[in-house]
Amino acid sequence: MLKLSVIIPVFGVEKYISRCLDSVFSIGLRDEEFEVICVDDCTKDSSVQIIEEYKSHHDNLVLLHHSENKKQGGARNTGISHANGKYVIFVDADDRLPSYDIDGLLAYMTDNDLDLLLGAADVISSKGNVKRWGNAPNVESPIMSGPEIFTEGYVHKIAYGVVWMGIYSLELVKKLPPFVEKVFFEDTDWTLRCAYEARKLQYKPIVIYNYIENEGSTTKKGTVSKLIERAQQGLRIWNWGQKTVENHEEVMAAVEDYCIWNMQAFKSLLLFGRDERSQFFNAFTEEEIVTMLKWGANSKWKYFAKHPKSIRTFLFFVSPIARMGKKMKTLFYK
Repeated sequence: MLKLSVIIPVFGVEKYISRCLDSVFSIGLRDEEFEVICVDDCTKDSSVQIIEEYKSHHDNLVLLHHSENKKQGGARNTGISHANGKYVIFVDADDRLPSYDIDGLLAYMTDNDLDLLLGAADVISSKGNVKRWGNAPNVESPIMSGPEIFTEGYVHKIAYGVVWMGIYSLELVKKLPPFVEKVFFEDTDWTLRCAYEARKLQYKPIVIYNYIENEGSTTKKGTVSKLIERAQQGLRIWNWGQKTVENHEEVMAAVEDYCIWNMQAFKSLLLFGRDERSQFFNAFTEEEIVTMLKWGANSKWKYFAKHPKSIRTFLFFVSPIARMGKKMKTLFYK
């Protein structure tokens, strides 16, 4: 069995894919020890041609093609279904892997029978400035069971809600439900479930990923449909957390933190017009709206948690002011 499978969704990344692949093929493993699975998600640029050129030099590069666009979640599902490595990592094509002892970490996971090893990530701006993702601690955790990582909000403290912060056993990944497909926000609910289902896992303060800030990223472009998908992800997280049994109260405390982040979709509605706001509210039942507002019961949203129907009125009056403020800011600071 191969040591590792690297899964890379590919869509509209012709500017970045070479940088990504160069980093992947520099991780310190021999080509016969790992495979790189690129999933063409119906990209229309030259990304596939660039990958084909790399493929001519690397027999361990696999290129798969979708017949329809399934976004990141669908591409990862396809990659998982074709993976042959004992362990799996996920890389976004506009990011890169840093230099670290991945072979040593894989051996450590085998020696300690870990399903999941969590690491840190660096965020690199367009100007080259580097900062740590979240507030990940500088000391390693003990080896824990999945439910234990939720104790005292630890899973939230290390900012684990993105799929590229971990090295996963293929066995764990394949027993999980698949990623939600055809949406922009799909990995936080999957990663939380993944952590919970792990038999043994550990966090190490080793930078295993470089997240490159990209202003052209599709997740940065605000649309109402993306706000809807973000809120839907929060509901998926909430509904999953409600069903957990072991360490349930600690899990729900962490779940609420993640749900509050997704709830910021309401704040983003301030920058949209009435028709778009109606599109958002019409995407959910009244019960779902009430549930989402309850996530903010201990925050600045606590009034709306008690009076959910008033949020439409609030947005009706405040949204024009917020949008005018945004236009003025653009005018003066462009």
